[in-house]
Amino acid sequence: PSVRDLAAVAAVNPNTMQKAFAELERSGLIVTQRTNGRTVTEDTELIGNTREQLAAGHVRNFINNMQELGYQREEIRNLFDKVQA
Repeated sequence: PSVRDLAAVAAVNPNTMQKAFAELERSGLIVTQRTNGRTVTEDTELIGNTREQLAAGHVRNFINNMQELGYQREEIRNLFDKVQA
């Protein structure tokens, strides 16, 4: 889909969508080919590293939020064990 179409689906300004694509291309996650448009990289190592970095950020945010609620690290671990059961 075009940048304009994707922006409409995401309900954002086309300039915002274009900036997002530029950032994804800069990071190497997408590749722009003049005649074929944009494709996701086939570099599985890059995808895996990016995925791990994003997940680690979510985990850090979760831990910080739980600590703001007064939980200690051990209590957070115990809560995970309870939820997984």
